[in-house]
Amino acid sequence: MSGPKGLLCGMMPMPGTVVTEIDAIRQLTGAEALPITVNGIGSGAGTVVLLIEGSKDRVDQAWELTQAIKKKREPSLQDPPSPCDDCFLLKNPDLGVRCSTMRHLE
Repeated sequence: MSGPKGLLCGMMPMPGTVVTEIDAIRQLTGAEALPITVNGIGSGAGTVVLLIEGSKDRVDQAWELTQAIKKKREPSLQDPPSPCDDCFLLKNPDLGVRCSTMRHLE
């Protein structure tokens, strides 16, 4: 009988209040935000596109807020090593194909 297979990971509960981009727009400007797309590949990882609704003043305020954040110029994420040079899953094919990058191996 063999032991469990899979990628070892842990989880730690973090107390506090979760504030999403949607919550922040609502709380800081009074406008409503609706996520219309989310990206998670390469340097676009974490990208969120929001549709902002509300009165003209509230939408303008939300736009000014996002532009002020944009001016802070957070550094872009670097693209991951290619092609998955140091991938645990790629080095352990017995774990199965779990990644879209590895689909060509099926």
